[in-house]
Amino acid sequence: MTLAQTLKENGHDVISVSDGDSYKNFSRDITIKSTKRKGIIAALCRMFLDMSGMKGLFTYWKYRKTISALTGFDVVQIINTVPLDCFGSVASFLLVRKLKNHNKKLFLCALGDDYRWVKACLERRYKYSALSNLSFKTSYKYIYSLKYVYGLFYKQLHMYVEKECNAIIPGLIDYEIAYEGVQKLTPIVPLPLPTKIINEIYDDELLAGDNERKKINIFHGWQVGKELKKGNYLFDEAVKRIQKSKWADKIEYEVIKSIPFNDYIAKVKNADIFLDQTYSYDRGMNAIFGMAYSSVVFSGFQQECGSEIGVAALPDIDYLERKLLELIENPDLIKKIKNNSRSYALEKHDPEKVMRQYLYLWEHRGLVCSQLENESINGNN
Repeated sequence: MTLAQTLKENGHDVISVSDGDSYKNFSRDITIKSTKRKGIIAALCRMFLDMSGMKGLFTYWKYRKTISALTGFDVVQIINTVPLDCFGSVASFLLVRKLKNHNKKLFLCALGDDYRWVKACLERRYKYSALSNLSFKTSYKYIYSLKYVYGLFYKQLHMYVEKECNAIIPGLIDYEIAYEGVQKLTPIVPLPLPTKIINEIYDDELLAGDNERKKINIFHGWQVGKELKKGNYLFDEAVKRIQKSKWADKIEYEVIKSIPFNDYIAKVKNADIFLDQTYSYDRGMNAIFGMAYSSVVFSGFQQECGSEIGVAALPDIDYLERKLLELIENPDLIKKIKNNSRSYALEKHDPEKVMRQYLYLWEHRGLVCSQLENESINGNN
C-alpha cells in the first residue's frame, strides 16, 4: 500500500484493491473480502475449497461489478498470482484474466507463497527455508503453502500469469532464487517504507532515550500459526536460556502477537533488539520497520552478512543465544548496529526511490505510466 500512496503523492492516478491483510487492516481504496466463519467444520470446508481451487467463487460473483469496473489502466500490478486471499485458483484466474484483457499492461510482483517459491523450497534449493520443518506430522500446518504445488489448478494459474504478464518483479532475494532462469524476471525492487513512518523517524529523536534505558529491550514479533515457518520457537528458547543466566537482569523480553498495525509500530519503537525470523535469506516489512526504528534486527541478512546492519539469523538455538549474548555483553555494538541499520533502511527503502525503480520498469516495458492500478497487496510474506 506504500507504493500506491507514494504514486498518488506524485500525481499518478492509483486504485488499490485489497482485503486489508487480516488483522493488519492496511488502508486501501477498494475492499474485496469474504466473511470467515469460525469453528472446525468451517475451517475444514475452507481447506477443501482452497485445495480444490474453488474458494472464493461466491465472493467473485458478489464483487463482479466492482471487478468489472477495474478497466482502462495503463498498468496493473498484482502481488502474488493469488492477489486476494479470499480467492482460490479458479477465482484468481478469472480476476487476472479480466484485469489482463481490460487494461494495458500486467506486472507480477513476486512475494508471499506461490508455485515457484514453494517448489524451490520443496526441492531444497535453499540451505534453509520456511518449509524446512515440513514433515508428515507437521504437514497440516503447511496446507496454505502446499496448495500452490499440490492444489488443483494453482500451477496452471501460475503459468498463465507468467505467460500473460509483462514482467515478474521479485521483492526479496528468496524470490530471485526461486525464479532463476525465468526470462521475464527483473532485478529485485526493495520493499518501500511508508512516507509517514519516515517523516516520523526524522522528526523524533529516537536514539536520545537509549542511554537512559537500564535494560536492553528484546522485542519478539510472534506470528501466530507461522511459528514453524518463521522460527519463533527458536528465538523464544534462546531468550529463555538467557533469562536463566547471569544476564537475566540486563534484558526485558516482550512477545507481541497479532495486534493492529499501529499498535505494532508503537511497540517496535522501543526495541533495542528485534527478533524477526530465522528461515529467510532476506527481510520482509517487519524487519525493515525494525531497522528503520533503529533496532538490531535478527532476520535474513544472507547477502549482507558481516556488514553490521543486522544479525543474520540462522535456525540454530545455540547460534542465536551466542549472538544475543554478544550484543548484551557489548552495548557499544548494539548502538553501532542500531545506527547502521537505521541509515541503511531509510536509504534503501526510501519510498520515492522505490517508486522510481517501479516507474522505470513499467516505462521500459513499453509505457509511460500516467495512470496506474496497484492491484494489491495481499501481504502473504
